[in-house]
Amino acid sequence: MKRKILNISDSPLIRNYLKSRVEPLDIDFINARDGLDGLIKMRNLHPDLLIMDFNVPRMTLNQFLNDKHELKGTQDIPIVLFYSKNDPIDKNLILKLARSKIFKLILKPIDIDKVIASINSLFKVKISIDSNECQLDINLNDNILFIEISKGLNKEKIELMKYKIFEMKKQTKMNSNKVLIIMSDINHQNNTNIMLDDFMYNILNATGSSVKDITVFTQDRLVKKYYSNHRNYQYLNITENYNETMNNIKSGKKALTDDTAAYNESDYSQRDFDNLINLNFRPVGKKTADYPSFGNKKRNITILNNDSVINKYIKNLFMEKGWRVDAYCDERLFLHGIKQNIPDLIFLDIALSKINGFELLKHLRTNYNRIPVIVLTSSNNKEHIIKAKNYGVKHYLIEPFNSEIIVRKTEEVLSKLG
Repeated sequence: MKRKILNISDSPLIRNYLKSRVEPLDIDFINARDGLDGLIKMRNLHPDLLIMDFNVPRMTLNQFLNDKHELKGTQDIPIVLFYSKNDPIDKNLILKLARSKIFKLILKPIDIDKVIASINSLFKVKISIDSNECQLDINLNDNILFIEISKGLNKEKIELMKYKIFEMKKQTKMNSNKVLIIMSDINHQNNTNIMLDDFMYNILNATGSSVKDITVFTQDRLVKKYYSNHRNYQYLNITENYNETMNNIKSGKKALTDDTAAYNESDYSQRDFDNLINLNFRPVGKKTADYPSFGNKKRNITILNNDSVINKYIKNLFMEKGWRVDAYCDERLFLHGIKQNIPDLIFLDIALSKINGFELLKHLRTNYNRIPVIVLTSSNNKEHIIKAKNYGVKHYLIEPFNSEIIVRKTEEVLSKLG
């Protein structure tokens, strides 16, 4: 008898991607519209696995689990349950989950590897996963889609990217097709050209953009050569100049000053946020030589950011002044470095891969309280902004960065040190 998976999740990533992976293995992948539809299909079809969200339309999780327990022949169907940190999970619910044959609890955002591992374990199959290292982040800022890929190319992540973009478009109602792709430290493989082709095809397919809507910022010669010579992608705007990239992609937009307030929280004055946040970016109108002078004093700056391109970008801004600039991608090396050489200023990313950025910020405030910190990050979460302010952060700057603003804010901070 053909095995079946019943899905009560509204995520295109689950609904479409998993379906494409399991059906070649002779496993039916059945979607339910809501909790009630899920119960009916579960009763009639008796699936071998149930995949569902904590919150499903037309029914609470408690109601669903109660009915599952009461229906004949459905009590032992294992469940993979997706939940978020805000979902109310108490002791009573944990007991009910245990009774309801919860096979796996997976915290959102969904790690597809864990879902695949659950299916492999339950169905005794081998759905292969590309194990190549790859960091792929997708963000929407000022109605421009930013896609950052580094370390390598991974088939699964490139395929999943398409569904994440679909989901983002649905949630945010994007009304622009402009896309900025940042590619760095690409580990080239035997199938690099195929992967680059799939990567761009999925972006075009998911965004509905044309090739001329897309800007690629990269210093990788092989990437540039491949796209420049490809008949489908030869009209991509490919550049290795970050300021040129931002000018090109922002062309036609009204210039916004960095003094525009991003949020209006009752606990903080408007001026507090004006001084802290720079969410909007304007085209650079000055060359580096026209920036306000820092004087002749040599400064010492340390950067911690997992993105080597950002590190190089910031480093180039200040090294031409003869300053010492130490840039780290690794948190442990960063901590060792500032212990050996106390900097005048730290540029810190709070969206780190191996450590909680706020725990690190707390450590800096406890042990190096006199060193000013400027946050450079991709996170525009207003709770993060408030939390950073409470830790004494001088400025909170969000990708994509404007060199004029960075230099001006650095001058403001360092001028107070004397």
